[in-house]
Amino acid sequence: MRLFIALCLFFASLAAAAMTPEQLLEVYRAAAATASHFKGFSAERGRTFYEAKITGPNGEHSCAGCHGPDPRSTIDGHGGAIRAECRACHLTDAPGPGERSKMRRHIRPLAPSANPDRFTDADKVELWFDVNCFFVLGRPCTAQEKGDLLTYLLSVK
Repeated sequence: MRLFIALCLFFASLAAAAMTPEQLLEVYRAAAATASHFKGFSAERGRTFYEAKITGPNGEHSCAGCHGPDPRSTIDGHGGAIRAECRACHLTDAPGPGERSKMRRHIRPLAPSANPDRFTDADKVELWFDVNCFFVLGRPCTAQEKGDLLTYLLSVK
């Protein structure tokens, strides 16, 4: 009986995290609306944010640096379009000088139009925003930044 209850709670938590990118955008809208300067999200600001090279504590990086200039593309980070130092996309566990990574890293499209699974698991989205925002910016992304970026990615057809 305990196992049954535990499984029910586990699957209920998975269902609670499932949402559409548009629903997630509404969550960010509600969070951003608490700021007095919030006037809505902008696909143009999101595109600028995605492409911007930002110098942070980990060097100069951008979203497009790891995800590619076209968010509809799959990136083979260890042999395809991205040929950079390992630390350009990895904070830790990068191979040492002269070593090759044993892992091939395929980054699936970021745009929901090309990858319908993107932005459907709120917990996973927040985890990756935490990881990537700290890596690129050295701080958490704001609800405005998340909403602008998601608005841009939803506009990419």
